[in-house]
Amino acid sequence: MIHIYAGNDLDYQIHKVQQEIKDRKLTEYDYIELDGRDSDFDIQLFLMELESLSLFVVDKVFVLKNFPGVAYKWPYSKDLATNIIQNIDASPSWMFFFVNESNKLLKASELMKYFAKNARFHLSTQMSDQELKRTLNHWLQKHLPHLSNDFKQQLYQRISSYTQLQKAMKSLELVDEGLTEAEILQLISDPYEAKIYELCDALLLKQHHQAFQVYHSFKQQFIKPQSIMFQLANQFRQYFQLFTLAKVESNVNILSKKLGMSERQIGYILQRKRHIIQPNRALFYLHQLSILDQEMKFGRIEPELALEKFMLEILS
Repeated sequence: MIHIYAGNDLDYQIHKVQQEIKDRKLTEYDYIELDGRDSDFDIQLFLMELESLSLFVVDKVFVLKNFPGVAYKWPYSKDLATNIIQNIDASPSWMFFFVNESNKLLKASELMKYFAKNARFHLSTQMSDQELKRTLNHWLQKHLPHLSNDFKQQLYQRISSYTQLQKAMKSLELVDEGLTEAEILQLISDPYEAKIYELCDALLLKQHHQAFQVYHSFKQQFIKPQSIMFQLANQFRQYFQLFTLAKVESNVNILSKKLGMSERQIGYILQRKRHIIQPNRALFYLHQLSILDQEMKFGRIEPELALEKFMLEILS
């Protein structure tokens, strides 16, 4: 049996494959996992596994990540592809899971022509919003029940994939009860948050090319426009609150306590960001995002179009 998985969330695909192996009671099979993008990947070793019998069990399970000829170019001979197909065809009781870190599968390769007729396809495989929220909520209730609902909502907004969910839960396992919720959010922050800062700066500095380059990198990761807009709103809200308070309070320690930010972060923002946006402009952008949020909720505008419209208004 052959299964082809495709989607940008590779960890979730592996999770689904492991579930399938468990549900089908295949855990006693000889298990072989290979990644076609590993530097030491050797197609001949895969062929040897295909041609050899298991020493202790009859059947095998192959989990083949990013395998050549499925979503990525086949760099080998046509004869080798034919040989692989013949060996797969001769092993109907073996399980083959081809897992791909891309939604775009090849059509003309010899392997894909064969799979088109002989495999089950699971396309755009990623965890739904409801399942993400339910899984995270269950984990939080079990391990960190003292956290507020407001914190949970902020956490939900930061997580849009199974990979991000796993990273967040691993980070949350390290949480000490003495940490504040703001410190916990800082603990689980990832490169996505750094990219939000980069996007925000590019927008405010009118760097059109850079802004859309970051935006397209988000699209490639299947990060939802709503999540990006939520993070941009948080950024503008932070600027508005900090720059407004800083006019009447110069003590960084007091600002830190009032805003739930580290002193180092406050010092950095006051020194590096104050010149690129004024509090009234930050408040204006917050208002624009609020209007777009309502339009999205009532179905008057698609989220992707809303975000692009907002970006173009700032850049113009």
